[in-house]
Amino acid sequence: MSTNNRIVDTEQAREMLVKYINGKTMPFTCSITDGAHRTNPQNKLQRLWIAEIAAQLGDRTPEEARGECKLMFGVPILRAENEAFRSNTMRTSSLCPTPASLL
Repeated sequence: MSTNNRIVDTEQAREMLVKYINGKTMPFTCSITDGAHRTNPQNKLQRLWIAEIAAQLGDRTPEEARGECKLMFGVPILRAENEAFRSNTMRTSSLCPTPASLL
């Protein structure tokens, strides 16, 4: 099973999505979710917070702190809200010990 995620924010992107769907062989499942990519200011703020967490803890790099936050907070949120993500991560998470899954 493959997943194709697209952000549709222009008429051209909408037309390309319709063209993609028309080219798919049936059966297939399609899910559409409201939303958009994070903005650069949002990414900068997240990186600032991660650097602050790493500095205050003092025993990990910002990338290690980012991985830990992603695993502890991001993954549970996505599992609760996204069926495709939930089924994929539930299948693979038992294969990987926690420190390796932080990367």
